[in-house]
Amino acid sequence: MAHIEIDEHGVAWITNTKVKVIEVALDKIVHGSSPEEMHFQYPRLSLSQIHAALAYYYDHQSELDAEIRRRWLEADELAAGASDSALRRKLLALKNAPERREIAARSYRRVKGHDTWHWCRDCSSWPSSDYEEKDASGYFNGELCNECLAKEKGGGCRP
Repeated sequence: MAHIEIDEHGVAWITNTKVKVIEVALDKIVHGSSPEEMHFQYPRLSLSQIHAALAYYYDHQSELDAEIRRRWLEADELAAGASDSALRRKLLALKNAPERREIAARSYRRVKGHDTWHWCRDCSSWPSSDYEEKDASGYFNGELCNECLAKEKGGGCRP
């Protein structure tokens, strides 16, 4: 029984699976896995299929190593391009914007025993005694004050 088949693009596959020979070879190269370890990781593959894939790899090692290198370089190139994408630059600009730093630095207050958090000192309900205070870095439960939200949206909030 033939364990390896070549598709119309010249790619070697383990017969009746969705596993490429190059994937088994990479497991061997990168992790140093033995056929038995690979069988444990991929129980749907028989030991004979794994051995056949490795035999095919060793018979065609220079071509498959060149393909592995080509893919590695292509992945590096894509990663380098993605690390400086327009979206990434825009997200970094938003993250580092002064108003974002202000939000991260603001403190929130609520009257002890109440659920509503305030951050706008101009709020008519700004707690000035018997309150608890938290910064924006941690999670806290409760509601945000509607008046504070409206003042911030209107530009009249003094954090």
